[in-house]
Order: sequence, then C-alpha cells, then structure tokens
Amino acid sequence: MSEVTGAVANSVPSPRSVLKRLVRVVLMIFVPIAVVLGGAQLYLNSGGTIDTDNAYVKARLHNISSEIDGRVLSVKVQENERVEKGQVLLELDPEPFEIAKRAAEANLASIRQEIESKHSEYRRASINIDLAKKRIAYLKTQHDRKKKLRAKGVNSAAQLDEATFLLRIAEQELYAAEETKRKLLTDLGGDLDTANTKHPSVRRALAILDQALLDLRRTRLLAPASGIVAKINPEAGEGIEAMDPIVLLVDEADLWIEANLKETKLTHVREGQFAEVTVDTYPDEVWQAIVDSIAPATGAEFALLPPQNASGNWVKVVQRLPVRMTVMDTKKGLSLRSGMTASVSIWTGHKPRLPSVIKKALALTDQLLDRLPIIKKALAIVQQ
Repeated sequence: MSEVTGAVANSVPSPRSVLKRLVRVVLMIFVPIAVVLGGAQLYLNSGGTIDTDNAYVKARLHNISSEIDGRVLSVKVQENERVEKGQVLLELDPEPFEIAKRAAEANLASIRQEIESKHSEYRRASINIDLAKKRIAYLKTQHDRKKKLRAKGVNSAAQLDEATFLLRIAEQELYAAEETKRKLLTDLGGDLDTANTKHPSVRRALAILDQALLDLRRTRLLAPASGIVAKINPEAGEGIEAMDPIVLLVDEADLWIEANLKETKLTHVREGQFAEVTVDTYPDEVWQAIVDSIAPATGAEFALLPPQNASGNWVKVVQRLPVRMTVMDTKKGLSLRSGMTASVSIWTGHKPRLPSVIKKALALTDQLLDRLPIIKKALAIVQQ
C-alpha cells in the first residue's frame, strides 16, 4: 500500500515543476505574440509621418543688375550688410546722363519754337490767300473792262494781253499760297486746335526727355526688397554693362523649406499638411511648417544632361521630387539662412492597414490559447 501511494505521489508533478513548465510555455507563446503585436503597432504608427533629412532652407535671391551702362561712382553697402527696401546700393556717374537730359530739354524747346513758327507762317499764308483773292478779283475786273474796250477798238491788243498776263500771275500766286497753307497744316498735325503737347514731334521729343530722365534716375541702384547683401561685384571706378548682375540680395522675409522626397514616399503627401522642421544649426529647436506645393517634375528633369532611359543598360532608380513647405513661426534670436540643411517630418495622417493574413492570425490568437490543453492543465494544478 505504501508503494502504491509513493508511486502516485511520484506521478503527480510538484507545483515548482508545473510553474517552470508554465513559464516556459508562456515565454514560448506570448513572447513571439508580443513581438508580432509590437511590430504591427510600429508598422501602423509609422505610416502617419514622412521623414527625411534631404531638406534645405531656401530664400528668394535677387540678382540685381543695372539697366544702363556706366561707371560706378560709389558703392554704398558692403557684403553681409542688412538693407531695407528702396535703399541705395550704389551710384553710377550721373554726368553723361545729365548732359543727355539737357540735350533732350533743348531739343524739346527747339521743336516747340518750330511749331510756334509754323503757326505764324500758317496765319501769314491765310492772309496772303485773302490778299491774292482780292487782287484776282480786281485784275479780273480790269481784264473784262479792257476786253470790252478792245472789242470797241478803243484799247490796243497789248493792253489786253498785259491784263490777261497779270490775272494769270495772280491766280498762280493764289495757288502757291494755298499749297503753302496746306503743307503748314500738315506739319502742324492737321488740326490747329490741337495742343502742342499732342504734336507728333513734341511727343517724340518728350519721349526722348523721359528716357533721359529715366536713365538719370537709374544711376542710383536701389534694393528691390529688404534683406542681406550676399555679394557685390563692382568697385568704385569700374565700368559696368546693362543687365549684368552686380549685387546678390537674399530676401530673408521670403523663406521656405525644400525637402527632396522619394517618389515612393509621396503617395499620401498633400498640400496643406503640417510638418515639423529642425535645422542642423539649431538641433534643439523645432519650426512648424505647412506643405505649400509639390514640384511638377523630378529633379532629374531639370538636370543639364537628363538621363536617357531608352538605352539597353537601364537601371531603375527611385526619383526624388522637391516639396516646398512654408515656415509658420519664427524663433527670437535664431535666423534661418538660405542653404542650411534641415530634417523634416510631414504628418500625412495616413494609417496603413495590416494584411488580412496578419489580421486573421491576431484574431485567432485568443482561440488558440484557450484550446491548448497543457495550459489548461497547468492552470488547474495551480488552482489546487
């Protein structure tokens, strides 16, 4: 009887061994499940943001050039100096342009005097026409009288011929006076009531004067916006040509972030999404930004030598597209400068879905645990 009791006692596992087996089973089952669940959670949470460190601070750059040729008289600013909109950057020698202005003014005055003179000639021509008409009327009367007297034999033929000749001369003088008047009217623009400022010659002279005044104003090169002078090329005394860039101005008021994202990460990026930006210069500071626009083409499309993918040795390469983001806030004492490298996190709000196989596996996990007999047995022993 004692032997049977001992055998039964030996066949019953001790609570310590049961606990070890239970721990082993738990580790074998729950640890992989925890890993799977943790990986799934990480996967689900990772889709909401798009991160990249291929980003840079950009600013609007003004390549300022002169619109006229000239010699630099003085440079008013230096590199890295902050300037305000409308501030004088440099001055060109104004003397040649002042001479051109005085010449244009003299030309305008001369044309106006010429027009006034033509008005006087026109009035004189009108008077001459009236006198010629009166003289013709008188000579015609004399001619008719002498013609009648000649018919009666009172006058000689020479007297009649003289009267006819004088009448023809007067008629030619009238025709010449009328032609002179018509020419003067044409020279005056066809309308005597038109103001001198509307005369074609005056308008042309005014345009020349306006151009001279404009060139004179252009001798002072002004800043088109507030910013910092990054580079200035000429020195005092140097000659410059029109449209050659001479000053590079960085507009600090127009800053943005340009992130070059892989095309595979742009699936859920949209305009208006929020982003966080950190720059390498200030690693502990975060700027808030918003997606402004996405480039219509990849960077390779704007390369000097675009890739030719029609060749036989083509290799697929993931392309990048520039994404422009507007910085929403500023940091006191911290300046973002063009060209700084940055890191960007864009919140897309998209949450990826698990594949159906993983979903089913997670759903059956509870059922599997309930059906394992060893766990049920271990739990029963522990409860005893």
